[in-house]
Amino acid sequence: MRDSRLSPERADALAELNSSRPVKVIAVTGGKGGVGKTTVSANLIYGSGLRSGDFPEVAPNDTHATPYVSVNTGIAHDVHWSTDYKPLTVRFDVVNLFDRIYQLRTGDGIGEFAPQYGARRGYYFGLSQKL
Repeated sequence: MRDSRLSPERADALAELNSSRPVKVIAVTGGKGGVGKTTVSANLIYGSGLRSGDFPEVAPNDTHATPYVSVNTGIAHDVHWSTDYKPLTVRFDVVNLFDRIYQLRTGDGIGEFAPQYGARRGYYFGLSQKL
């Protein structure tokens, strides 16, 4: 049976190749708080950019897309219409508060065939009744 371990030279070459690449980071943080019947929420999403690279020009996955940050926020309020019914929740959210245009993938990595962008600013309104 053949030994599948790498030779020391090959292991050193791979370690050197991987040490020159930046590490991909995705961070998500959020907060929620409220007084009484009102709740305010916010979250921040940071992505360091997916790996990319078109094979004929550079090694596959040798570069990264541009890092991005997206901030989302919302507010919700419980409205008590009657003592016979549970409260109605009225909610308003803003996605991508600062309307940043950011690229999720460039379209030139392995298995990528078209660039993809994150959502532009969006406003969402909702009503929900507790059961």
